[in-house]
Amino acid sequence: MAELGFDLRQIDETQTTNFDPIPNGIYTVQITGSEAKQNQKRNGSYVKIEFTIVDKSFNGRKLWHNFNLFNPSETAQNIGRAEIKRCILACGLPDTTKDTSYLHGKMLKVKVAIVDQKNEYGLTNVIKDFLPLDGTKQPAPQNAEQYSPQQPAPHVDQFQPVPQQPMQQPMQTASVDYTNAPRPSWMAPITR
Repeated sequence: MAELGFDLRQIDETQTTNFDPIPNGIYTVQITGSEAKQNQKRNGSYVKIEFTIVDKSFNGRKLWHNFNLFNPSETAQNIGRAEIKRCILACGLPDTTKDTSYLHGKMLKVKVAIVDQKNEYGLTNVIKDFLPLDGTKQPAPQNAEQYSPQQPAPHVDQFQPVPQQPMQQPMQTASVDYTNAPRPSWMAPITR
């Protein structure tokens, strides 16, 4: 026998977390997390970014997108790098941004679609595109100097940010060995 340890009369059984996909559409989101991860084959890496919807109808719902940065497949790598560039530009940051921490707290619009994973997850949402808050495609700001590591990028205040609540499973930076991964020119060599 297992003792429950709480009073069932104090629990609202109708309150559940809905993981059904949200409808196809364009949603305003805030970037609320990012982490670097190694791919399953341990021969590449990607960045996983967490987006929190701030639109009234789905406020607080989470979406995630993986950006392939280093991959043996040149096509996958090029797609991932183009996607993260579109995301960075949609946030109003210059294309010289080199750290995902500058994205945290930024707001943008994302185009969301429903896809069938054809596995135990079934229907799920994917992010198809990244757009500035005004919904247009526009170039990055010209004044890249204002986004130096010593001075973070300004925050967009057009929308009310999502209240910071503790995540059920906080995103953590994975321990990834990048020793033999291809390195971009701006990245310092690894020394041991």
